[in-house]
Amino acid sequence: MDSATAEERSVSPEVGPVPPPLGVGASLAPSLVVLEHIRRGQDLDVYEARDTTRFCRVLVKTPRPELAHDPGTLASLEHEWDVLARLTHPHLVRGYELLRPEGAPPRLVLEVLTGATFEALVHDVGRLTLRELAQLADHLGSALRYLHSVGFLHLDVKPSNVVCGNGIATLLDFSIARPPGTYWPGLGTRTWASPEQLAGGELTSASDVWGLGLLLHLGATGTNPYDDGGEGLPPSARAPRVGSVRRLPAPVAAAMDACLERAPGDRPTLPELAAAFAPHLGE
Repeated sequence: MDSATAEERSVSPEVGPVPPPLGVGASLAPSLVVLEHIRRGQDLDVYEARDTTRFCRVLVKTPRPELAHDPGTLASLEHEWDVLARLTHPHLVRGYELLRPEGAPPRLVLEVLTGATFEALVHDVGRLTLRELAQLADHLGSALRYLHSVGFLHLDVKPSNVVCGNGIATLLDFSIARPPGTYWPGLGTRTWASPEQLAGGELTSASDVWGLGLLLHLGATGTNPYDDGGEGLPPSARAPRVGSVRRLPAPVAAAMDACLERAPGDRPTLPELAAAFAPHLGE
């Protein structure tokens, strides 16, 4: 979905007062009882709920009340379920089902992930150790290789879309996942998207390599060079070499730098990136 359009819609004066999120104990569906409202995004509300058919906690994504009948928002949720229904991987969030309660918007039911987002982790602990970087590259690299093997690119690999807990990194949010191809300029999150995403060029597995490389750069240095407190590099600039900020083994530093080459063909493949980090998984 075009995020600019969604943002304009969410603040449109024609919408009127926006109803608050559902409270604790409210029903999202006959089998879903609200435990907590997690967040409100541009298009969706996210809840933690009790699933009385699975006898466990689940995460539920559903359109904001004022967008309950918006075709674009509904299509986006349907699209995410269409992608999730095809996936089974230990480092990808599990989608359980898309419920369509009578008289209510659809509810996308997902597993609850324990831990913290990578964004919160870096904020709290700063730079990762070499072993932690290797684990991150291993977990997310394998998830992306699997995703690509079933015909999709993620296209939004960023800290808030990765949850880390108990030594496991999990990738989530497939709302803009697409097959390889050419799409509109600006698909993804501006400060994490590859140059070809920003330009509307051809998107390939190398586009996700850029996102993973930028995530690893954040883990290694504590910063995203394109989003340093709102004063980062312009999208057309080349990111500084990771070695200018932190000393790492030469093969690791070279692979990370290559992930951020502006030409997709100059970036390493995911197996090549995994090979650079593999010697450090057990350190």
